[in-house]
Amino acid sequence: TILLFLLAVVIGLSLGYDRPHITPAPKELTWGDNTFVIKDCIEFTFDKANSEFQESVKDIYSKVFFAVHKDLQVSHACSFKIRIAVKNSDVMKPLSIDPTHEKYTLTINENGSASIEAAYQIGVLRALDTLAQIFNQDREFLELEFLPIKINDQPRYGYRGLMFDVSREYYPLPVLKKIIDGLRLTKINHLHLHLSDDDSFQIQLPSFPGMTNFTAFSSKEIYTRDQITELIEYAKKNGVIIIPEIDIPGHMRALGDDPRYNPLLTCYDRVRPWLMLDGNKIYGGPSAGVLNPTLNETYSFLANLTGDIFSMFKDSAFYHFGGDEVNTTACWVGNPSVKKFMDEHGIETGSDLFNYFNTIVDEIVHNSNRTQANGKPRMTTDKPMTHWVYDRESQIKWEKGAILQYWGSAVNIKNFTKTYSDHKHILSPQDYFYFDCGLGNRYGASL
Repeated sequence: TILLFLLAVVIGLSLGYDRPHITPAPKELTWGDNTFVIKDCIEFTFDKANSEFQESVKDIYSKVFFAVHKDLQVSHACSFKIRIAVKNSDVMKPLSIDPTHEKYTLTINENGSASIEAAYQIGVLRALDTLAQIFNQDREFLELEFLPIKINDQPRYGYRGLMFDVSREYYPLPVLKKIIDGLRLTKINHLHLHLSDDDSFQIQLPSFPGMTNFTAFSSKEIYTRDQITELIEYAKKNGVIIIPEIDIPGHMRALGDDPRYNPLLTCYDRVRPWLMLDGNKIYGGPSAGVLNPTLNETYSFLANLTGDIFSMFKDSAFYHFGGDEVNTTACWVGNPSVKKFMDEHGIETGSDLFNYFNTIVDEIVHNSNRTQANGKPRMTTDKPMTHWVYDRESQIKWEKGAILQYWGSAVNIKNFTKTYSDHKHILSPQDYFYFDCGLGNRYGASL
């Protein structure tokens, strides 16, 4: 339903507007009162762009522009021509979460010509998706209204994302590609994939052969390395960066289904979340698996895990390592061996132990001097980590440079930003932005 709504917005259905209706609204927009009708085809010309990008643009936008008028096509000697000029012609991926990289100028004249100017290829895509909204496809022929049009635009926020949970339910690649199509059309530039949780751990990682035999829903509901590579490349062509999330140290019950890694967990519960009562399913289930922060083996596991993630998701702007809903009272302080470790090391509270855990993880992620068990250098990154933060987690200290994603109530955003004023923030208040517990109730009912 959501994707259908997004597509309805972008294919320019006639809704009786007296000006170009573009979502999100561009930074600068001027328009006239002329109309141009396209009856034959659309021609693309490129002042400077590599051949791969040219073919990608034609492939993507022939489907978008002609979603209704399927008799039209991209060709030559057409009545409507689109000239594209891009300065950095070989740079496809968004370089960072810098909104200036998506800047573009789109000019459409009343005589049947359009021009796009952008510094990077990502800006070209943003301009073409704006053009897709200007086309009126709800007529006998494809029409452009309110000409001439000139738009200067760039996003207000460098990060605009959708978090999609592929751990509580498996979604095959074709579905994820449709999600990416919808993100590009609406100029959302990040797809945050929640890859692991209590329910399943479905991504195959080189350092852990055979793990998904235990941690996935089934042998057919997994993501192979080749599939991840395919998805990343598809996203890149559509101007979307994939952000991988491995939620640690909590929400790791599925890992405990593999007997090799079960000893790394406290509070492991053999009852799978989807077999629990409805109430627990809605809330994600009780604490069912938390990494033991006192074991050297835990950090060896995390060193290999993060190395695999960095290697597979090289183009990600940052890496998400969860960090929410860790029951430090029951699963750490209440565990005799963990409590003994705390006493021996002068660690007083569960929050203090969480901070101890974070310090070691930060060193694993960013210190390239560490080596793997085989003595080879381990993959690290200079990119920031991202963590979930909730209203009741203000005692946790996060590493310098971390990006904190807030999922509590909107009324507490000011308290959150004040508490963590030294960090960058992603705001995802559950009472507004969660599809399962936002404006409706937690069971999905509407207002």
